[in-house]
Amino acid sequence: MTRVLVLSVMLCLIAAAGAFAVAAEIDWAPNLDKAQQLAIEKDKLVMVDFYTDWCGWCKELDKTVYTNRDVQQIADEHFVSVKVDAEKSPEVRSKFNVRGYPTVVFLTADGRELLRVPGYEPPQLFAADMRKAVELKGMANHAAELEERLESQEGTPEIYAELGYLWRQLGDVVKAREYLSKARSAGLQSPGLDLDWVLISRRGPALVSALEQWLRANPGSERLAEASYELGMAQAGLQKWGQAVAAMDRAAQTSPQSWWGVRSEYLSKIIRDRYLKTQDDCRT
Repeated sequence: MTRVLVLSVMLCLIAAAGAFAVAAEIDWAPNLDKAQQLAIEKDKLVMVDFYTDWCGWCKELDKTVYTNRDVQQIADEHFVSVKVDAEKSPEVRSKFNVRGYPTVVFLTADGRELLRVPGYEPPQLFAADMRKAVELKGMANHAAELEERLESQEGTPEIYAELGYLWRQLGDVVKAREYLSKARSAGLQSPGLDLDWVLISRRGPALVSALEQWLRANPGSERLAEASYELGMAQAGLQKWGQAVAAMDRAAQTSPQSWWGVRSEYLSKIIRDRYLKTQDDCRT
């Protein structure tokens, strides 16, 4: 009985240790070519960290972000990671149009950029960007599948709308506009199509007005957080800081765990600290 009890206790301790184990440190590939080769073999993305020896925020990224358990786990599961000394690799720096440090670029295995982080971000936000890159990989694969299907069959307005959404998320405005135009020409009407069209066809005050109208018309949409975030960004671009914070707060409250929600919470705090607080100080 004693031996059984001891064994049970040991198993519990082992299980507990596993539950609280910290993910292994990020394993950095020796160079970008090797990282892409490994990514192809393992069906992973590539995380490229452009740094310099004199960059203080690069050191902060190493110290506070790459030691974060969540970041390490995501990196281990989904990425092959590589560091590039921008001063020693000017051709790679130029290829990816890197102008400041740190800059982290998330790539597909064949070198297509999905997302970049220009500057330092705290761990929670950086982890959200990593997850977003993984999501974008899935979107790119799905877009390729849909386009392959269109080679053998006639497209439908719904497929065109979906492809427009996917390519807009992936940053290809030309393709997004092409497919969204086809969906609209075919007579499709939907809140999602309307939102995507607004986001690629409006700028400045016109974008703000169109997003506000869309939000009023679609208060229960599953894309409420996305639209609120985009409205906040548009308001910030016009330096309407109070309105930007209100929109971003709505995005964060609507979907706190989503990429839109996490970014909105972070940016809302920055705007409050840098702009609204300054305005309040000037009034006193």
